[in-house]
Amino acid sequence: QEFRTELVTMGARVDDLEIALKDVQSRLAKVEADQRKHKIDGYAQFRYRDDGATDGAQEFLVRRARVNLRGPVSDRVSYRLEFQLDAKEGSKGPGSKVQMRTAYADYRLTDSTLRFGQAKLPWGYELLDSSADLWTGERSFVMDRLFPDQRDIGIQWLYKRDPTAPGFEVAVVNGTGINASDNNDTRNIMARVDIPFRHGSFALSGYTGESGEGTAATDQDRYGVSARAKLPQGTEFQGEFVTGEDKGADVRGWYAQ
Repeated sequence: QEFRTELVTMGARVDDLEIALKDVQSRLAKVEADQRKHKIDGYAQFRYRDDGATDGAQEFLVRRARVNLRGPVSDRVSYRLEFQLDAKEGSKGPGSKVQMRTAYADYRLTDSTLRFGQAKLPWGYELLDSSADLWTGERSFVMDRLFPDQRDIGIQWLYKRDPTAPGFEVAVVNGTGINASDNNDTRNIMARVDIPFRHGSFALSGYTGESGEGTAATDQDRYGVSARAKLPQGTEFQGEFVTGEDKGADVRGWYAQ
């Protein structure tokens, strides 16, 4: 009874300290979660080559090395930067082919995203897959020749209500590839719709625009259909067909695997 008042006061202070400690722990957990959201990752592909061509060589090389930085800026805004650090091709001396591959910011809306900057083009399937996830060591010739950089600079709108719903993507780009200014006053436009079904999906893609200006201008028009499937017994399929015009010539290509 003699120390009752002091004991009650002391108990209240302990309760206050516990509340303050929980608040600090909550804030620390949020900071740690935010730190985990900002990522530095990437991959490297090492290769040995025995090339029997006239200018061939037996050599080790770093075929690909990629470094990615990505993370949130706010609840709606995020970013991604990707750098390429590949070995020079064709035994052209020491050093690396250093290049900025990707640099964009995403602004998230309710069911869609606006993407600003240098990013992969929304076309089919293989073009959007990371090199580390390809079924083969390299992309198919049709994709490498029609989209050699796989990326361009512009604005993209990506919409998908939920994982089982169709996805829609529209892009307005320069048409000159990565790290390059536009070479005319024409905007190149492309669109893609990806429609899922029970064991896979198929996509329709279109691209129209020009490269160069005046008498040097050439059309860049192409259209494609893509399909991928994963059957219950484990068999997987992916294939794409493209037709159109590029650099003043008719083009057509396909692959299936």
